[in-house]
Amino acid sequence: MEIKIINCSLEDAILQKHLSQIRLFLHDLTCNYPFFEEWLERVFSSIKSGERIIVACENAENIIGVAILKDTPYEKKICTIRVADGFRRQGIGTMLMIKSRELLKDNYPLITVSDEHIDGFRHFLSKFNFKEKCKVKSVYRYAHDEYYFNKPYLHQCVLISIRPQYARRIMSGEKTVEFRKVCFSNPNSKVYVYSSSPVRKILGYFEVEKIVKADPKSLWHQFADVGYVDTKDFQKYYEGKQQGYAICIKRFVNFRQAIDINDVFDEKFNIHPPQNYMYIDNVVIQRRLRLLE
Repeated sequence: MEIKIINCSLEDAILQKHLSQIRLFLHDLTCNYPFFEEWLERVFSSIKSGERIIVACENAENIIGVAILKDTPYEKKICTIRVADGFRRQGIGTMLMIKSRELLKDNYPLITVSDEHIDGFRHFLSKFNFKEKCKVKSVYRYAHDEYYFNKPYLHQCVLISIRPQYARRIMSGEKTVEFRKVCFSNPNSKVYVYSSSPVRKILGYFEVEKIVKADPKSLWHQFADVGYVDTKDFQKYYEGKQQGYAICIKRFVNFRQAIDINDVFDEKFNIHPPQNYMYIDNVVIQRRLRLLE
């Protein structure tokens, strides 16, 4: 068996030959992950930039194991690690893991495993002292869990309910701060705006500049001029609360047309407009929303 590193240092003809073999080796994963072929194309194109590396294990005839790595300043990740049927429990996965950690210069990179394969991976990952951080439902496939090891999942998309009079102000650019009693965790999230009754439509999304956590008096002092909330309404909203949040809006992007929530989410998700906010984790739903921009 031989370990080969497929990276930006290879000549183009040799690289393309390796990539064709790897595409064939991973073909059956197209059934497990939406848009897998597109993702694989992005992987292949980013090898030249050095953001991806592939570790391949070969015998005399074929590829028998593959690890796909993401190596950026922001993320160290083992995207895929796979050993061919008939070659498992022969140390190939261990060889791939050791080489992957060496190339990433990180003994505890992010790796995720679907619920369909978690039983087979738990013992393997425990050998390297990988720790399960969380599991997230329906990220790739509806009602299926994805398990995250070493690094927690970061929610990237949020759906937030806002009263129509405030939603209009956000759309126009006048209201650049949204006050909240509770708030989502990731300030880098894309926040889709659901205008509540009587509009009941998703209008677009905004990017977050920052999220400020403070007591209500301090929030009012800092953001009253751009929050477009009446003093009495603000005081009533935060009555009895010791802290709150100000979501500072960088920019708002309108959809080409407002969209009903049921036209975005499949019926099986049984989604209702959130009272405050909800995370949108499913990659298929995220793509539908992007196509509306």
